Amino acid sequence: MPIVQTAEEPILKFLSTNKDSNGHAEMVYFAITTGKVLENQFSMSKQPEAVACSFAGGCILEIEAPGLSSVLKSLPNDNHVYACGKRCEYTEDGSSVQKAQCRVPPLSTIYSDLNFKISQEDNDLPVLKYSGTGSASELKKINDGDLTSPFSSNADTCTINFEFPEGYIALLSEVRYFYTNINAKQDVLGKLTFQGSDDFETFEDIFVVDDSVREGWNTKTWETVPEYQ
Repeated sequence: MPIVQTAEEPILKFLSTNKDSNGHAEMVYFAITTGKVLENQFSMSKQPEAVACSFAGGCILEIEAPGLSSVLKSLPNDNHVYACGKRCEYTEDGSSVQKAQCRVPPLSTIYSDLNFKISQEDNDLPVLKYSGTGSASELKKINDGDLTSPFSSNADTCTINFEFPEGYIALLSEVRYFYTNINAKQDVLGKLTFQGSDDFETFEDIFVVDDSVREGWNTKTWETVPEYQ
């Protein structure tokens, strides 16, 4: 049975073995129960074992949780397993009603990026206008492609601004940011804030960095995409 947060009344459907030209089967009978509910909240029957893997990822992580594989397969946009802050891609091979398997994603850190090119910058964007509280030499670091030379500013409130050219609309489905000093993450928790604005005067918070931040590349995604111009 798939995992459900609250008890659900089951609906029983009988489909014809004959399918139309589009591959759809006709529903012949169905039955709705009254007063009978099924419930299966998420519960791990066994803690996942530690996975030894390379920075490139691809190793199998196994989670013993009845019904988990069903929702990962049938509703992949609503149900995810995360490893090191990124989605662990569900794989049907090896999964069953009792357990789910997924492939561990690549791990981007300063070391893995410099030595193994695990993650590299993608500058396939229109020319952006950069501004902020740092000096001119510091602002150049924002888009110089050098991850070992981070931007710095002595301002009480440090800001970096990215302004899209006129006529462009920014649809933010994902934000990736590179953090270099995990030993000082208390300096950014609840403080490092990503904002958006349509007029460069009124800003709204998109998200605030929390305790999930780690060294290297961090990823924030949305299902409801923020839109700015």
